[in-house]
Amino acid sequence: MGDLLERIKHHEGCRLRPYVDTTGHYTIGWGHKMESVGSSILADGITQDEADHLLDVDIEIAKNALSRLPVMVLNNCNDMRRGVLTEMCFQLGYSGVLKFKRMLAAIEQGNFGLAAVEMIDSLWYDQTPSRVEEMAAIMRSG
Repeated sequence: MGDLLERIKHHEGCRLRPYVDTTGHYTIGWGHKMESVGSSILADGITQDEADHLLDVDIEIAKNALSRLPVMVLNNCNDMRRGVLTEMCFQLGYSGVLKFKRMLAAIEQGNFGLAAVEMIDSLWYDQTPSRVEEMAAIMRSG
């Protein structure tokens, strides 16, 4: 999966206290979306070890989500492109990635340039443009 871990760390950054992300969700650590926010977490935050553990768990969830994508999508992707799709699952969730129907269709056809265009032509791009541009470049070039 190439430099998936380092790329996620670079894109997310680590915050040991909760913050509200670009979509309005409470988040902590390396981009971990919180289901609920207790007063002790708001006051004290988490440790670096806890943040790293949450990251490991979230990456495993993203890898499991990746394995549920259509077989033709996965078969057409090399490790770098699978890493991009895994990071998308990390950031957007499995259901979020499934909304990229034209991107997934382009990947199935082996048209990675069009897949990159579809990544950029999205609300996701409006929320995190630098990240999407970098990931689209990897999708394009492999």
